[in-house]
Amino acid sequence: MDWITANAYTEADVIYTPLPLFHAIAAWLGVLPTILVGGRIAIVERFSSSAYWSDVRRFGATVAHGIFSVIPILLKQPERADDATNPARVFYIGQQDAAFEQRFGCRIVNAYGSTETGAVTFVPFTAQAPVGSCGQPNARRFELRVVDDLGQDVADGEVGELLVRAREPHTMMEGYYNDPAATAEAMRGGWFHTGDNARREADRWYFFVDRKKDAIRRRGENISSFELESVANQHPAVLESAAVAMPSELGEDDVKLFVVLRAGASVEHDALWAFCETRMPAFWVPRFIEFIDAMPRTPNQKVMKYELRRNALGGDLRERATPLRRELVQPQRSTGPAIPPATR
Repeated sequence: MDWITANAYTEADVIYTPLPLFHAIAAWLGVLPTILVGGRIAIVERFSSSAYWSDVRRFGATVAHGIFSVIPILLKQPERADDATNPARVFYIGQQDAAFEQRFGCRIVNAYGSTETGAVTFVPFTAQAPVGSCGQPNARRFELRVVDDLGQDVADGEVGELLVRAREPHTMMEGYYNDPAATAEAMRGGWFHTGDNARREADRWYFFVDRKKDAIRRRGENISSFELESVANQHPAVLESAAVAMPSELGEDDVKLFVVLRAGASVEHDALWAFCETRMPAFWVPRFIEFIDAMPRTPNQKVMKYELRRNALGGDLRERATPLRRELVQPQRSTGPAIPPATR
């Protein structure tokens, strides 16, 4: 029902979904809303970037399903004169992107939630959200807090873990199947710990920052892998990217960026580093860049970063030469051996 509200979905609409039916978007936010309002849904076996908009036209779909990582992939497809000539009025779900909305003639609806909770925040259909916001609280159903590592509420504008509590019984997960320990850990203190970092602004708009386990801490600064990837994806040769933390000999993390290039496109490591240097804070710029053929993905098209962290893909890897790096690996005039380079 919350999804129906967020998308202004009616019996006149047709959903197109290339996502698997065992996942919440296709099933709970596709099949069930269609049954509730008496609309129609078109289901295909798998996502195809080249066939996506042709399918939308073929089925007369007014609501197109996808996820965040699909947006840059669709934007990198060759432009067509009829890109904006399609029946879709909504793309769900993704972060606001003016170039996408103008090119394909449909609105991106953003929201935040999980399988355990449902829709915790969403952008009201008639509202104009600040860029990057995942919406305002679904206050009828949930209470929200943003807390630090000690469980203390943080001030507006500060980053912390998002906690959720249902206002009514049976409106969110009540436990993990046959796993009471995981349930107790997730529900400690009577609040569901999402494992996601977020920030809340004073006007009640929320912003997703990163999965806590995907966040990178480098030289005393926190880096959102989600935001770093958003910048790297702007390079015209980059189809998609994924940033992960790698151990650093200085302590904390270094940044490694995995990159998949567009078909027929090319870019050198140094050129991509130069691109990053002009658009990122210095502490964001990746120490390692590895070009790979494809991202390891779940059936729902999410990138499996744990596979990337295993560092076993065997792509085209290079390490950035920086003044700090040269200082570490070159022999010093003082006594004692130089610190050896880190093992890749």
